Amino acid sequence: MRRQMVCLAAVAAALALCACALSAFAAQGDGTASAAQGPAYDPAKTKVAIVPFVNSLGREGPEEKRSCEQAGERLRTMFADRSFQVLEDKPVADAVKKLGVDLVDSEDRTKETFKGIGEELGADLVVCGVLLEYRAETKSNVFSSRKYGQAKIELKVYDSHDKAYRVRATQARDTRGSWLLPYLASASDLRWGALQDAIDKALKDFLKPYPITKKSEKGEKSEEAPAPSRG
Repeated sequence: MRRQMVCLAAVAAALALCACALSAFAAQGDGTASAAQGPAYDPAKTKVAIVPFVNSLGREGPEEKRSCEQAGERLRTMFADRSFQVLEDKPVADAVKKLGVDLVDSEDRTKETFKGIGEELGADLVVCGVLLEYRAETKSNVFSSRKYGQAKIELKVYDSHDKAYRVRATQARDTRGSWLLPYLASASDLRWGALQDAIDKALKDFLKPYPITKKSEKGEKSEEAPAPSRG
């Protein structure tokens, strides 16, 4: 009996070590994220200002410009589909310009800046995304080659009332093209796929309590329980 108990303890310890190792492996390459425990929000009463997605790559070609515009639209959709009251792009851009904010300058991306934007617009949440890396590469061996898209972003969600970040995340994501038919996936598609994944990952925990309430791409509505109200 004693020998059996010793064996069971050894097996339990080994399983625990494996779990820790797997957890550490899964975390590699995902960046860092922080979703601060804060109040629950009533989406129907929560105004969200999404500032123009920032390009901090040091280059601005047509693809980078288009991708930042698409990233901003994706943020809008993620909040709007959960019935948050997302402000229109123009008044948000006008407020940023009026306040003399240069979001490309990291020293301007502060709580004071987001507080000012929130007050100017009467917004409860201010969302700021920054594109830090955006590239594609091809890795080859004697048998095949495969394309990779890579993107890294910084994302912040600031609560204007509590004067606190609800999300502070840096996410790096990869997408892989097929090694059998590598020409099917363009480099731009892979880069954009990585950028979408990074945005989704950064907001995953924050948006988890708020189910999609509007029609999805398939025209179906979520049947999940309603989101909690802000206390």
